[in-house]
Amino acid sequence: MSGNTFTWIASDAVRSVKPSVYSAKFGDGYEQNAPAGINFQPEIWDLQFKCRSPADADAILAFLGAQGGWQKFQWTSPRAASPITVICRKWSDATKIGDIITVSATFEQTFGV
Repeated sequence: MSGNTFTWIASDAVRSVKPSVYSAKFGDGYEQNAPAGINFQPEIWDLQFKCRSPADADAILAFLGAQGGWQKFQWTSPRAASPITVICRKWSDATKIGDIITVSATFEQTFGV
């Protein structure tokens, strides 16, 4: 892991969870399910950093760009007291008149090394 920590606070944060499960369906309509490992409920966070100055937005974008969409980093969600390990494979920014910038990013919780 890169050892980096993302410290900016999001204006909006939406958490979703899509459990990873093994599923076997049988011809008679019967279905059997089981969790796919011990960490089968990773969190996915859609974040927005609204009304940032160009300097703030550039710093956020530089951090995410330095991770390259493949390096893990630490981040503390608004719902947790301690950091989790995440990866960001997708981010974007929008500029409004007056240099008001919104940065959007999706953080996916990861496990292991």
